[in-house]
Amino acid sequence: MACDVWTAVRSLPAKHHHHSDRQPPQEQVVQPPYVPGAKDAASYGGKFHISFCTSCSFKNQAMQTKTMLETLVPGTVVVLSNYPPPFHKRMLSKIVPAIQFGGIGVALAGEQIFPMLGYAAPPAWYNTFRQNKFGAVASCWLIGNFLQNALLGTGAFEVYYDGDLVFSKLQTKRFPTDDELRDSIGKLLVRKTGTVY
Repeated sequence: MACDVWTAVRSLPAKHHHHSDRQPPQEQVVQPPYVPGAKDAASYGGKFHISFCTSCSFKNQAMQTKTMLETLVPGTVVVLSNYPPPFHKRMLSKIVPAIQFGGIGVALAGEQIFPMLGYAAPPAWYNTFRQNKFGAVASCWLIGNFLQNALLGTGAFEVYYDGDLVFSKLQTKRFPTDDELRDSIGKLLVRKTGTVY
């Protein structure tokens, strides 16, 4: 009898725990908009270099271009620097302040300076300075600043990507537009990576 009961129990179908086929909702991942060349920019270091004339008041333009490039190529590095003038102009720009302050000193204290230099009396041209000391000082200051800006000003706004020139204000005589930079950078990335977008 016990064997019959055991046989009957074994013949019963096994109970299965049914799990719902529904998976918990997964958070939807929103992909950022595709930017041509963004991946390749990171693999190449993605370093932009904006070399501009700091004495020409181009800093605001450089900052705007920097923001645009960082948006266009995420993860890139944008470096700003002064575009140096030629060596001889840099040397002359260091001499100008000495002449400038020398002229101011002569205008203010020429009566004491010329006897120290061996002059019995100040030169005739000094009379103009002495009659209008304020005007002489202001003229020396303004002319000196003008000469320094003229010597150091290059008018440059050059954009490089990994050492390659993307845009040159020295060549085009104007600032780049956003569309122009996008097009130039896209072509440069295609040339570097060999990928057609």
